[in-house]
Amino acid sequence: MGAAASIGISFVDKVQQFVDRVEYRRVETPQLEDILSLRYEAYIKEGALDPHPSGKLEDQFDVGTNVRNIGVYLDGSLVSALRLHILHGGQRVQPWKAFRNG
Repeated sequence: MGAAASIGISFVDKVQQFVDRVEYRRVETPQLEDILSLRYEAYIKEGALDPHPSGKLEDQFDVGTNVRNIGVYLDGSLVSALRLHILHGGQRVQPWKAFRNG
């Protein structure tokens, strides 16, 4: 037996147990509200946004035919989100250009 086994669960096993609790799901427009609220709370906590009555942070890039919103769930609760823009054919919207400095 190695040292890790003699003192309990190994680091790798702990990471695996955590990863097993994480789920990634594509979020369609009707369920997007949770992501918009989560994003709003993150910006508020960072002091990057003034409070707004809607409690949501939404922009023109949240929906579109080339947008994929992915919710990251830990034990069934939304904890993070990704927004992907698939560039193909006529779908060439690149949101990073709207937010870059200069």
